[in-house]
Formats: sequence, structure tokens, C-alpha cells
Amino acid sequence: MDTVVNRSDTFLARWAEGAGAEFLTRLERVRQYAQPSGIGDAVEAATTAFLSSVIPTKYASLRGKVFDSMGILSPEFDLILAERDEITPMLTLPGRQLVPVESVYGVVEVKSHLDKAGFDQFATNFKSLERMRRYYEPRLLELREPLATDVANGVPVYHEKLGS
Repeated sequence: MDTVVNRSDTFLARWAEGAGAEFLTRLERVRQYAQPSGIGDAVEAATTAFLSSVIPTKYASLRGKVFDSMGILSPEFDLILAERDEITPMLTLPGRQLVPVESVYGVVEVKSHLDKAGFDQFATNFKSLERMRRYYEPRLLELREPLATDVANGVPVYHEKLGS
């Protein structure tokens, strides 16, 4: 007779459910602060702390802006997921980080309430990343040939834009 395994009863499922419950408890505690600007900052801090506790240590969960080697600077993102070894401590400000686009895996906007205007603003901010040029991939330079060379600067180009 085949045994049917209830997937929601596996060790990993219970572990993930517990982590989610812990995160929701953190958010509920934050909401007790009862000051809108303080709540927003605290929700972002709780989200960043939670992600930092569950993602591999090779990655960092940061707040700040993304930049590329051509000097383009993004709007601020509440949360940037990036490769920790590619972040320069020299570009750290109190509570903020300037992160090279080559190390970015994703960006997140943390909101207690999301309306159309907030969503549209995030979409605009996210699209700003498409203008940025990636000139290398961390730790993969020796494994691939560049796609092209930026004629004006003589720099190898590995991606035309973020995510390509």
C-alpha cells in the first residue's frame, strides 16, 4: 500500500511556516509603534532583518541605491538583494548603501499598504535599472567572452542591460 505524504507536514514545510509566523509577529510588533514614519522604517528594518536571517550569507539585504560604471544612479530602493563580496564598504552611508549593478540580484519596495500610485512609482524606479550597463559578472569573467566592447570607453560589455 502506498503511503500518501502530506507535503504541508514535512519538516521543511513546518520550518518555513514557523519562519513566516515569526516574520508576521515581527510586523505586528512594529505596527504597535503608532507613528506612520516610524512604522514604515521599522517594517523595512524587520523585512531586511528577516531576509538576512533566511538567505545564504553570500548575499546581503540592503537599503540604498544602485549605480553603474557610467555614473548612473538609481532612485532609492527599500531592499536590494546583492552579492555580499561585491559591495564596497567605502560606499556605505548610515543606513544606506551604494551598490554596483553587477552585484544586484533583485530589488524590493516594502509597503504596509500598496496603492496604484505606489506600485507605479516602484515600476518607474525599477525601469531605471534598465538604463544601467553591466560590464562584468562577479566571478564569471574568466569563464565567458564579452558580448561586445564599448567603443567610447574600450570596456568589455557582458550584458546590454540588467536582466538580459
